[in-house]
Amino acid sequence: MRSRKANYRWFVLGLVLLTTAFGIMMFAAPFPLLNLWVKDLGISRTQGGALTGLWYLVSACASLPSGWLADRIRLRSLFFSLWIMIVAGTALMANASGFWMLCLGRVIFSTGMTGHLVAGPKLLAVWFEGRREFGLIMGFYSMSMSAGVYASLFVLGSIGEQSGWRSAMFLLVALATVGLLMMLFVPMDSPASDKRSVAVALPPSRGMAAWILAAVFAGYNVATEAYLTFTPDYLVQCGYGLAAASAIVGIYAWVALSLKPLLSPFLRKNNAASYVVVASLVFILSVLLLITRVVPPAVSATFFGISMAIGMPAFYALPPLMFGNEQSGYVYGLCSCLYGLGFVVQPLVGLTIDRTGHYKSGYGLLCGVAGVALLGALWLRRNNLAHPAVTQLSHQE
Repeated sequence: MRSRKANYRWFVLGLVLLTTAFGIMMFAAPFPLLNLWVKDLGISRTQGGALTGLWYLVSACASLPSGWLADRIRLRSLFFSLWIMIVAGTALMANASGFWMLCLGRVIFSTGMTGHLVAGPKLLAVWFEGRREFGLIMGFYSMSMSAGVYASLFVLGSIGEQSGWRSAMFLLVALATVGLLMMLFVPMDSPASDKRSVAVALPPSRGMAAWILAAVFAGYNVATEAYLTFTPDYLVQCGYGLAAASAIVGIYAWVALSLKPLLSPFLRKNNAASYVVVASLVFILSVLLLITRVVPPAVSATFFGISMAIGMPAFYALPPLMFGNEQSGYVYGLCSCLYGLGFVVQPLVGLTIDRTGHYKSGYGLLCGVAGVALLGALWLRRNNLAHPAVTQLSHQE
């Protein structure tokens, strides 16, 4: 029985990694395709920021219900329902004739993918609870996101430049359909299925820690994703071709993918917040290098990748490390809910760029948002709020 569950553990990991990469590729589609939508559909960059910002608005609304469901119902049923929405939303965007049709598709897609990003790490936390490789597993999970963004920048950027944005979107519809079918293979049971576990509310003493962790998660992720949204267009304005601009930004994914398996195995309860502090500082440095143009933009993308390699595995490891698996669904949902603040930030960055005619003010705003993550991470580090009940196991199956 132990060997069988060990085999399922790695099967679950592979399933979550692959489908997450598919979904993030769809999420990141505006990064390389925004310039084409501006030209073909006549949308402004403010509208482009609003379109990408819809992801965050949906996260604010759908995350907590998704976390509540992830703590209470069978995850196979939840995942399958979520991926039906992902397929429908992606198909609608692929057939869009204007801005509002793109928005509707983005909302439907974002509802499904938000739930996946809450339930996905919850599923991994259940199957790898207390194991010594847990930090590495969250590193792999974060790598799947970097892989999805990388594929979006390189594959969709290339297809969009050569065959148009609709061809790129129809590829995503096919991948979404594959992801939907894969949800049928999510195991019905878990290693803890024989234990009676009841999801309970966080005590007040832990509630503040959860909210601060969520604010840190939101500040960092909103800032880094705005970097990905606007930097390809910024580089096009600097004279680069669309494919070249996407490739330069995509360097970050190579760096992140290379470093995450080297850095994440050292994640522990007592140092995960320090990872986030360092990641926030390195991200701010990457933005300053980009806008000052003292080095080639590839250097900025490299530092951005280092930041993501340090920070993202820590973010996905912190909820179960601090609060335990019984409450991790709620905490993942809370993180994603505050992450919905990006609905304000993305259009505001786009509006700042449109009004000023240059990018420095917009990137300055990103640094300010990342500063929120830095301050919150310093608070978490000082108070050493890791959950004491989660232990590191040294055995292997």
